[in-house]
Amino acid sequence: MPSLFQVLITIHVAGGTAGLISGSISAASKKGSFLHKLSGKIFFWGMFAASIAALIISNLPGHKKVFLFAVGGFTLYMICSGYR
Repeated sequence: MPSLFQVLITIHVAGGTAGLISGSISAASKKGSFLHKLSGKIFFWGMFAASIAALIISNLPGHKKVFLFAVGGFTLYMICSGYR
């Protein structure tokens, strides 16, 4: 059975990959188009999942990193403030 850390890393990597790919598609597509809106929603939820996973990972015993917690929190703040 995979550990909590392994599950969270998988969620973090999957969310980050979805965010990277869909963010690129959203940036390259015409603003307001169906593709732009769809890829923007995928970007939001991918980055949301990656940020939440990062916040949890950075508080696990043996993995406590204040800087990475701050980066995860800042990323979460930025994507939530940009959501429309």
